Amino acid sequence: MQSRTNKTLAIIDLDTNRERGQAENVMIVNTSERSRIAREYANQFGSRDQNSAFFTKLHDPELVPLDVIEDQARGLIERIEACGALIGYLISRPHTMETATEQWLTEHRIARRSVYKNYGTGERGPDGNQTRATAL
Repeated sequence: MQSRTNKTLAIIDLDTNRERGQAENVMIVNTSERSRIAREYANQFGSRDQNSAFFTKLHDPELVPLDVIEDQARGLIERIEACGALIGYLISRPHTMETATEQWLTEHRIARRSVYKNYGTGERGPDGNQTRATAL
């Protein structure tokens, strides 16, 4: 019989788009530049279409390389894992950004298991809901 080891699960919100260093809660990735570009793009549209244009541009996988790691993020991850916890990221990005996001996380050496949303595409996860849960 295999013995099971119970681990603490630490769920971390991945993104913040606040100015660097201004977030009250520590997050891993700062998306303020991607958000700025999306705002500028959306301002080209009439007020009726601005919201849709903003999120379309914000969720453009080609803009993911503009994201930056928060200064304190690596230290936070190391401290949590040193306590024996398993880290999982909660990612409020549509799954259409998953490949670009995972590549970015890997390049920055902070890749961990993640949960993405399926919103914005009309696609559903295996359970019929728009959040695709991955076993952490």
